[in-house]
Amino acid sequence: MNRMAMDIGSWSPRMLSVLRAMTGLLFLEHGTQKLFGFPPPPNPGPPLLSLLGVQGILELVGGFLFWLAFSLGPSPSSSPGTWRSPTS
Repeated sequence: MNRMAMDIGSWSPRMLSVLRAMTGLLFLEHGTQKLFGFPPPPNPGPPLLSLLGVQGILELVGGFLFWLAFSLGPSPSSSPGTWRSPTS
């Protein structure tokens, strides 16, 4: 039983890295969709200085930083508010 708990505990950092990478890629995908239209969204892209444009910038930059694992402190504190907004 103790050996099994040790094996599961050794996978924790790896799984957190996978979770961080996937979260970053999802943020990056949403940002590129809002700013550059890739992948093609059902509606045209928003103006850059609108709420959706700013959200796209935050998601693109925050997702890139998440993906590179440079900014786990400031990036999550600025980006999750964009996903909770009723307009995204």
